Amino acid sequence: MLAVATGEGKNSCISVYSVESFSQLMTVCVSEHKNITGPLSVRLTETDALVVVSKYSRSSKVLQLNTSTKSYNEVCHFDVEPDEYLSGNLDGNAVMEVSSLR
Repeated sequence: MLAVATGEGKNSCISVYSVESFSQLMTVCVSEHKNITGPLSVRLTETDALVVVSKYSRSSKVLQLNTSTKSYNEVCHFDVEPDEYLSGNLDGNAVMEVSSLR
């Protein structure tokens, strides 16, 4: 699968595609989440967990995707303290640690 983030602000969405069939499997829009706005950085793990980071909202979420039902569950979220900095970039090691939480 492949996850692609598009849009700005509350109009941001993440589309998830099948790389085998080249079809869109599902879309997650940030308007469904109060504390996330785009632009977004996304990473899809081997266990279909979608890691979403918003530099401007100073927060991140992990969503467990179920493409067969086109649904997801929020696994966890993190809001950055006012005196901390969130780069908006995803560290490969951190993503591996998040995926092992599952």
